[in-house]
Amino acid sequence: MSTGFKLEDPNDILAFGYARAVSKLGLESQINLRPIQRMSAGYHDKTFTEDQKIASASSIRLALHKGKLEKLADVVPNETKALLSSSANTINFEQPFWQLLKYRLVTDTVGQLGQIYQMAEGLEHRLSAMALGEPGPQSYQSYIKAVKSKRYTFARIQRTLLYTLANIKVDQMQAAMQDAYLRVLGFTPLGQQYLNVTKKHLDLPLISKVDMSLAKSNLRLDYKAGKLWQMLATGDNVPQQDVSRVPILVEKEK
Repeated sequence: MSTGFKLEDPNDILAFGYARAVSKLGLESQINLRPIQRMSAGYHDKTFTEDQKIASASSIRLALHKGKLEKLADVVPNETKALLSSSANTINFEQPFWQLLKYRLVTDTVGQLGQIYQMAEGLEHRLSAMALGEPGPQSYQSYIKAVKSKRYTFARIQRTLLYTLANIKVDQMQAAMQDAYLRVLGFTPLGQQYLNVTKKHLDLPLISKVDMSLAKSNLRLDYKAGKLWQMLATGDNVPQQDVSRVPILVEKEK
């Protein structure tokens, strides 16, 4: 499939991916794709002005990282701001994340790192050398900047480091991709009724509640990631991410 122009913006690449999938599946007559122009904030924007009503996710996360919750008043829903200020979260995750990650990078051999998912093109050698060097990066951000090159983008490095910390191997990811499932995170009462009717006709397992048997089989990678989130979260009563959780019921506004 040719676009006739160069795709560089992440949102354009994602939109092209949807269009390509629709075309490959022959669903053009059933799915009508409508492009929506991104307004006010670019994907990579790191800041936003006081008069902006729309901000990039990157700029919102950066404001949170700097502890400037008050700056978000006009760019996130009130409900979101209330949850960020009162619920358990990983806003200040970077320091504990870096300490755990550095332990893995320092203690694993290059051969062990090479087994991590998406650890290709010799990236494991660069990650190990940068972590073991003296005096070495003192923070997560400085480490990423030290590792980055024209060959490895920030996004690629960040994904690979997360896989490294979670110790997700190539064979584990391949097995997970072959054992697909549908997981319900939330629904309205009408949506719940719809799922009750359609779940018997689905080609994939529909999971609404997780128990330990699922955590050890279908959802083993989800469960591992959830436990990692709990380790990095701060706040009172950090919730379980998988076992014992049920979908959120969203009641319609009257």
